[in-house]
Amino acid sequence: MPKPKKNIKKKKFGKPRQKNGKAVFNIEKLLTEIYKLNRKQVVRKLKTFKGSFKLDFSDAYLNSLSIDQLRHTLFAALLTKGISKKK
Repeated sequence: MPKPKKNIKKKKFGKPRQKNGKAVFNIEKLLTEIYKLNRKQVVRKLKTFKGSFKLDFSDAYLNSLSIDQLRHTLFAALLTKGISKKK
C-alpha cells in the first residue's frame, strides 16, 4: 500500500491557487492570516507589496489608519493582485 503524500510545501502568504486557469483564493484562510498580523507587520507588507500595481502610502497616512483599515487595505491589495495576474 503506497504511503500518502504529505504536503510539505509552505504556501506563500496570500498566493492564490490555480483552478481551470483562474485564480482561486481560500478567502477565509487569507483573512485569518491577515488578522494574525500586528500593526507593524501589516504596514511592512503594505510598504513592500509587489503586484501589477504600486501602493504608495505615506507614513503619516498609514499611521492615521486603524489596524482594521490597514488589514482591509492589505486584503484588497492581495485579492486584486491574484485576480489581475490572470488577465
